Amino acid sequence: MHLSDFSSRATSRIRLRFYNDRAGDISYIEYLRKILLHNTNLSIVVEEKPIDELQGDVKFLEDEAVLICSRHYSVNVPTTDRLRIVEV
Repeated sequence: MHLSDFSSRATSRIRLRFYNDRAGDISYIEYLRKILLHNTNLSIVVEEKPIDELQGDVKFLEDEAVLICSRHYSVNVPTTDRLRIVEV
């Protein structure tokens, strides 16, 4: 899934939420920069949260969400029809 998939929908705003197990780890910034430069027609909200809040956030999803996680990191989240997990 690419962000262009969202721009073709009626959605003009997306939220990127980064869950980290190390406070202050901003290693995702380089990837975020590429996303922002290539998607200037979308309103993009960026958030950072501790990894221990992920399960609670998944339980209360109101919209479709895609969880992108490393194959090297085991994620245990409740299953829901609004969440799709993609391993990279």
